[in-house]
Formats: sequence, structure tokens, C-alpha cells
Amino acid sequence: AMANKAIMQMTFLARHDLAEAFKEVSVKEGLWRSTTQRPLTYWSSLDKETPFPGAEVDERLPLTAEQFQLRLEEFKDEILQQRLKLAHNPGFSPCAPNSWCWEEDSGILPEYSRFRGFWETGIVFMGKEPQPGEEDQRCSKLLPRTCRVIQEILGASGLTITGATISSVFGPYTSIFPHAAKTQGRFRLHCVLQLPSDGISLLRVHVHGRERYHRRGECFWFDESTDHDAEFISKGTEPRVLLMVDIEHPQLQGKGQPEPVSAMPFSARYWSSFLPSDQPLYVPSPLEAE
Repeated sequence: AMANKAIMQMTFLARHDLAEAFKEVSVKEGLWRSTTQRPLTYWSSLDKETPFPGAEVDERLPLTAEQFQLRLEEFKDEILQQRLKLAHNPGFSPCAPNSWCWEEDSGILPEYSRFRGFWETGIVFMGKEPQPGEEDQRCSKLLPRTCRVIQEILGASGLTITGATISSVFGPYTSIFPHAAKTQGRFRLHCVLQLPSDGISLLRVHVHGRERYHRRGECFWFDESTDHDAEFISKGTEPRVLLMVDIEHPQLQGKGQPEPVSAMPFSARYWSSFLPSDQPLYVPSPLEAE
């Protein structure tokens, strides 16, 4: 966690040479296996990074992406009509109170914003699988058709869904800084529900310079646990809208809990390592893997 924080600060300051050197040293010293995938928890049994995974990882991935693509019309209008009513988290520049955004003041250097532009993320699906006899309340009641399609496609495939959100990104220019999931082994589906006619939307995954442009009506998987960033440009007022669905890496089914790389210094997990096992200070959240 401390090493990742240092890398992010170097990147914010545009010292990409130092950030890359720090990553390489960290890999050489055995902290991580890759400079582009630096999770706090990982599975040593997983294969190397797969920026845009397909049949070479699991034949169900291209099949499910195609199924979502074929059924977009069943739920697209529902999402576009209801997305503003969902519980959501906004991002702004300059940063708004209580948003997922913050400004940095390094003292002698001028202030700068971590994010540029405006976007919001609405929650569609989250939570633990219900126990037998319990009602499944993981999916938003505002989106019954969307929830049905997600559960029918992924339920039939046997892939493990871990969450789903709606991403709305606005023009004229939004740049979302490089980021990645803190837990290795999360694949994310992008389904493009709305893209302005003049809109250009780009997703970069920092593995061998791989990138992909979003196209209206297209669905594809990418490895959300590797470094990635996004840009969107449009002169109009309509946002680019995505359905994003997260699943567990197919090779992780039945693998159990991930291995922690390290405990963040002075966190509850860190202090609990000094206590007897029958006196836990740190109790994992059901959503911690997310």
C-alpha cells in the first residue's frame, strides 16, 4: 500500500521515469510479479496479466460478452431512464465535497487535481449471495429488466458476479487517472449503452500499451486489476453511458481467499497481527474482496 501510494504521487507529479523505476525495483525485490498489476491481495496460482481476456482464458468470456451485446435492447432504455435515481458516487474537477476526488497540495508546488472532468457511477448490483430461503436483494429494484438479464446470462454461464454499476462520463473532456482494483483477479465487462455521435471514448490498459475505443452497442471484458485509465471527449451535453459488470476471474473458482501482499502499516489489520487469534481487532467486511 505504501509503495503504491508513492508510485501514484510520482505519477501525479508527472515524474513517470521515477514511477517506472520504482515499479521495476519493487518487482525485482519480489513485492509484486508485474509493474502493471500491483494488488494488495493476490493469488499466486493465477496466470500472467490478460488485459482484454477472451477464449484463451475461458471460452465463456466471449460468449457472455456476445450475449450481453445481443440483449442490450432489453434493458438499455431502462438504464438510461433510471440511472439518475440510482445511489451513485460523483467525480468532479475542481473537486466537489464528498466526491471520489481530491486536490493535492505538496507545499512549494502548485495545487493540482487528481481527476479532470465529471462523471458519476450508479450502483446496480452489490452484496453477498443470499443464504437459502433469503430474498436476493443484491440488485437494484429500479432496474428489474437489467437485473434479470445479468443474472440469466452469468447464472447460466457459472461465472461468479461480484458487482455491477452504471458509468456516466461527460464532456467536453474527462480524463480519469490510472487506477486498478486492489484485489487481483477481477474482470470487468463494459457494455456501451450511449455514446454521442461526436464522442470519442478510450480505455487504456497499461499492459504492452493495449487500448480499446468504446463503440455504441459493443460489450467486452478487460482485466480491472491491472493499471488502466480512460478519456472521453464530446462537445455535446449527452454523456457516454456504460453498464459495467464485475466477475471473479474464472480460474479462481474454488481457490479460496487471496493471499495478502502486506498489511497497511498501523491499520486495524496490521495491529491485529500482534494480538492473540481469539482477540481480533480486525474483522473482514463481507465486501472487502470488492
